[in-house]
Amino acid sequence: MCALQLGILTELEKSAEGIANNLDSLLRSLTSTLNQMSSLTLDCTTVFSDSVDYACETIGACIKSTYVLMAKCEELSKSMSQLEPLKKEM
Repeated sequence: MCALQLGILTELEKSAEGIANNLDSLLRSLTSTLNQMSSLTLDCTTVFSDSVDYACETIGACIKSTYVLMAKCEELSKSMSQLEPLKKEM
């Protein structure tokens, strides 16, 4: 009975070692995958932030250009109002 128990203990020890090795391999793989995911998340966040910054700058420039255009249209409207008497004469 003792020899049988020793065989079982040896087999159990080998199984435990195999499980430990598999678990170690799994944890290393998981660590690597999580690091890659973190890196990709950081890259995506950086791209998103840069895109938002660029969009804000572009929108700001468009708003400024719109105000400049509105001012020029106002000037043109004032200049054209001076032609109103000429229009009535014609």
